[in-house]
Parts: sequence; C-alpha cells; structure tokens
Amino acid sequence: MTRLLVKGGAVFTMDPGERLCRDDVLVEDDAIVAVEPGIEVGAKAIDVRGTA
Repeated sequence: MTRLLVKGGAVFTMDPGERLCRDDVLVEDDAIVAVEPGIEVGAKAIDVRGTA
C-alpha cells in the first residue's frame, strides 16, 4: 500500500456553507481516504502550508 499525506492544503468542498478549508488529506493507493485537520499517520508527508 502506498500512502501520501498532504499537510495543510486548501481543500474545496461541495458544501455551500464551507467551500474552502485548510485540512490534511491522506491518499492510499490513488484514493482519498481521509480529509481532516491534524492527521498523524506513518506516511510520506508533504507540507503545503503557505503555498499558493
């Protein structure tokens, strides 16, 4: 299994009440499996906070 954690990214949702949030995104084998703040797992991590 391949795991990648993207930390602090801009996440655009389909929820009209909350269109943009800053969260972590965990990807396993080409599928998004979690989107929430503060994910801590054993995975290669990319910190994207402060990037455009």
